Amino acid sequence: MVNRQPWLQQEQCPKHLRANRSAFTRWFGRTVFRLMGWRVEGSITNAQRVLITAAPHTSNWDAVLGIAAILGLNVRLHFLGKHTIFIPGLSWIMRWLGGIPVNRENPEGVIDQVNQIVEKYDGVVIVIAPEGTRKKTEKWKTGFLRIAEANNCKIQMGA
Repeated sequence: MVNRQPWLQQEQCPKHLRANRSAFTRWFGRTVFRLMGWRVEGSITNAQRVLITAAPHTSNWDAVLGIAAILGLNVRLHFLGKHTIFIPGLSWIMRWLGGIPVNRENPEGVIDQVNQIVEKYDGVVIVIAPEGTRKKTEKWKTGFLRIAEANNCKIQMGA
């Protein structure tokens, strides 16, 4: 008999990086993940500050899977997202989930925003799609390296 890893569980997230979400939201995230046929392998690095590069970012479905993972893992994280997804009516939930709007035409303030969030929490996870787009790219943008260095973050790859 094969011993399969569970779809997704909050034990894959260190205690100091967990959010205080309800049992229903954790169940909802795990259920969406399971229904879509995905699972999380491994766990989030046990460090005070973690920057996860989520790549490749090739589909709008990445957002659905990301939200399900946030809820199912019960992780307190912040992610960078294109400012146009923070529309009225949807903006509040994106921010509740940890979203940070990024205007790609004026990205200078992003590092300062992330620095403020890191200073606010004892333990924090930042998630960035290093391509900066859903299109196929030959190389990643380097902003995630500057953010990680400025905030003494461990970098973890996610795919």
